[in-house]
Amino acid sequence: MARIKNILINKTSDWSQNIRPRVGSTIKHNGYYWSNATGINSEPGLTNDWVNCGIVIDAPTQNGSHVVNLLVTDVSDNPHMIVSGTYVSGDPKKLESYSPNSMTRAL
Repeated sequence: MARIKNILINKTSDWSQNIRPRVGSTIKHNGYYWSNATGINSEPGLTNDWVNCGIVIDAPTQNGSHVVNLLVTDVSDNPHMIVSGTYVSGDPKKLESYSPNSMTRAL
């Protein structure tokens, strides 16, 4: 079985009717991140062409802020999602800026 690796970047583009998505490409639409599963461009959420990958939220700016479903990258620029965690300090788009007891998953 082929395995698709999603590459999630904090500057993911918004969905439009004119894009030509590749399998595994990620976009934002209606407040959610979506990953393409078929290579077909249809509106996310209406068909099985897109898979929901998480909620779009702004990165925190204050220490101690609680975050959920935040997409970040580690020191090697590999994508991770903080399922639930606390911002400590540093770059809010980097995994190491969150408390060690944060629940995360690699994407």
